[in-house]
Amino acid sequence: MNNFDYTKTPPSFEGVFNNWQLPKKQGKGLQSTRWLDRIRSQLDEYRNELKINSLCSPPRPSDLPFFCNDNGIKSIIDFGGSSGWLWDYIKATCLTTKIEKYNVIETLEVCDFINNNSLHKEPVFYNTYENFNGLGDVVYCNSVLQYIDNEEYFLTLIKKSKAKIILLEDLYLGDFDDFYSTQVYYEDRIPVKFRNKKKFINLFEDLGFSLTLVKPYICAHRGVVQPLPMEGFPVNKKIKYSSTILLKKI
Repeated sequence: MNNFDYTKTPPSFEGVFNNWQLPKKQGKGLQSTRWLDRIRSQLDEYRNELKINSLCSPPRPSDLPFFCNDNGIKSIIDFGGSSGWLWDYIKATCLTTKIEKYNVIETLEVCDFINNNSLHKEPVFYNTYENFNGLGDVVYCNSVLQYIDNEEYFLTLIKKSKAKIILLEDLYLGDFDDFYSTQVYYEDRIPVKFRNKKKFINLFEDLGFSLTLVKPYICAHRGVVQPLPMEGFPVNKKIKYSSTILLKKI
């Protein structure tokens, strides 16, 4: 029996704002040395576990491997893929995968860190958004879009990629108007965006994609699998879980 008291979990977010500029960013957050050290240790720990048991749990839940197992998928664009652990997850779980290119789109700091430390080899390639002009059968994103206010350049990436499938995981979506908050990351504070679900999905339908799946994204927070810690939020702004959505080209 789990006796963990969810009501005493420290909140992950602070404040409700109607403008991206209002949440006060503090520290470097996901661009800090701490973040680079974290993604390095994440990848090392996962690879060490895989040596012992190929069915070990990945760093985060992901449904991406379901689309990589001999379904005509040869190239993937992982937008904001951090350490690239998902490629290791795919290799460990997809027995008939034919992926020829796994493109990770990341910040210059992360790209340099991964490439300078030789943490991946082909078919994994790291590029910044500005330097990437490739194609992809699948555009994937896990826990990234909440850190972006303007979706336009992500939509541009999708159009240029000629993708057939879009899989987006850990989205902050709900039946409310768009709003903003700050995410607590140690002593840092990072602006995040909570989106109106219908408005957000319409962005992709306008590009010729059809929504085929919506489900809760169940993930650990503060080391415990639980609903999102959103204490202090108005009831009409709260969501119990983030979302996974799957869209396919019509």
